[in-house]
Amino acid sequence: MPNRARNLILATLLFPIPIVIVIPLVLISKYGIEIPETLFWGYWMAKPMIPLGFGIAGFAVTLFFIEGEGSPAPWCPPTKFMVTGPYAYIRNPMATGMVLILAAIALLIVSIPIAIWTVIVFVSYTAYYIFVEEPGLQARFGDQYSEYKANVNRWLPRFPGWTAPWLPVEGEEEADKAEGE
Repeated sequence: MPNRARNLILATLLFPIPIVIVIPLVLISKYGIEIPETLFWGYWMAKPMIPLGFGIAGFAVTLFFIEGEGSPAPWCPPTKFMVTGPYAYIRNPMATGMVLILAAIALLIVSIPIAIWTVIVFVSYTAYYIFVEEPGLQARFGDQYSEYKANVNRWLPRFPGWTAPWLPVEGEEEADKAEGE
């Protein structure tokens, strides 16, 4: 099995599975759950948040692996700077997806302990990004990262998405090919 695939599996076992599945299950077993009436606003708000969270995080992981030629593992980061897909809208789509999933679980089963866990995860990710990941990205990608950081938010999505000026404009590649023929 190639190293990237091994790192992807290991990173999944070490990060999202414990954060989104194991710890919430431990909290549920210790504190229980309360399934709300379907009239509860949080119930209906939570239902689309879970697939949205999985979709955002899954798309981001796929881009890291295929286009970025790396993995979500801090010890095997992408070798290419990712600014497309969900990264055009938000700087941390994997973490955003996981926080959405946790918040949805907390709403869906009316769990204060999982809500507190969601806040802990959010604050921890924010600290990690500010003090570890962002300086590392700045060192690896320089001015491109500076421009990206100035145009795309850490947590709140930007609409419409940002297009990096160094990326080819759609249709430009076909025009270049046609000129070369």
